[in-house]
Amino acid sequence: MRKIQKWGNSLAVRIPAKWARKLMLQEGMTIEMCMENNCIVIRNSDDQQPVVTLSASKKEFAR
Repeated sequence: MRKIQKWGNSLAVRIPAKWARKLMLQEGMTIEMCMENNCIVIRNSDDQQPVVTLSASKKEFAR
């Protein structure tokens, strides 16, 4: 289970290191975020394939 935390005026969710390694996410990496079908989708800006999809209704991470 994860908690949403306040970061300045924004909200943040931490990505566990194990998941970041598996998804090849790195600090400083440029990403794009958008809303699709009531989900937050994170994409590598160099590759348009979804990296992480966060679903509010399912409350789980998908790849």
